[in-house]
Amino acid sequence: MCSLLISASLYILTESLKSLLKELYLDHCLGIDAALIVPALVELEHLEVLSVAGIPTVSDTFVKDYIVARGHDMKELILKDCINLTDASIKVIIAEHCPAICGLDLSNVCKLTDMSMGYLTNICHVLHSLKLCRNSFRPDTCIFSALLLPSLFIVHFSVLVFVIVTYVFLKGHSNSQIQIIGIKMASILQHVKVPDPRQGALNYSSVSVDLAA
Repeated sequence: MCSLLISASLYILTESLKSLLKELYLDHCLGIDAALIVPALVELEHLEVLSVAGIPTVSDTFVKDYIVARGHDMKELILKDCINLTDASIKVIIAEHCPAICGLDLSNVCKLTDMSMGYLTNICHVLHSLKLCRNSFRPDTCIFSALLLPSLFIVHFSVLVFVIVTYVFLKGHSNSQIQIIGIKMASILQHVKVPDPRQGALNYSSVSVDLAA
């Protein structure tokens, strides 16, 4: 949420950290033009997590240009509130160029249709966390497609989805590890992840000894 950052900031960052940086969060940095930072992002050789949440210039073209170049090692992509994205981005991310993606946040990406859920269900087999809050997916498609994902542990739905929740939905699926967040009467802090002091600072990789020193 650094409103004074502009696109040139990413090039400065890249000059120093292109071989080191693994996670980058640019949430609501409204001064950044997503189309102008693709060359800088591509230079970040080991980036595993990218968040461009709330940046209005994030488009299907941005996703395609970056993901085609660097999607193979992507572990988590946060596209929350990127309201101009369409099913074309999900096809690029899931079906074609991100075989190792574990976390995907599509909250309030309101132009997505049930076709995106089809891409997720049919292609993505290592996804652990999927966030779909405030989207326009049909409730039945959204729920049952999510339950078919074999590796899914956590799925976030909009509260409105749960008007069709039944015992069969909650207990009748075969994924014993899935956590369904947003159920009425569930503790608000039940699913909050408390940092483990013994764990490294990164979500998916350990910090190298040289860097930590």
